[in-house]
Amino acid sequence: EIKFLFKGYARRLQIFPLFEDFDRVHNGHVTSNQFLRVLNDLGLLTSLVGFEKDNLLEKYRVRVGGRDDIDYITFCHELNTLAGFEAGIP
Repeated sequence: EIKFLFKGYARRLQIFPLFEDFDRVHNGHVTSNQFLRVLNDLGLLTSLVGFEKDNLLEKYRVRVGGRDDIDYITFCHELNTLAGFEAGIP
């Protein structure tokens, strides 16, 4: 996660809207594949080795309607907190 912090902080990424594009029902969750796609599109996925990716998915995994999804709201909030961003401020 620290790798994300440095890249995100340096580039001042606004990743929340990218996850929202996949969240059609606005419940704060996306599939694992959608989560990884956003990270890949931002160039952040390549900085993770296999077990780091698995650990990241496991940390934010939630059970929704009999399926495992990823809680991107918590992920974005924790990333912004680590980066020292104020809520709602780019």
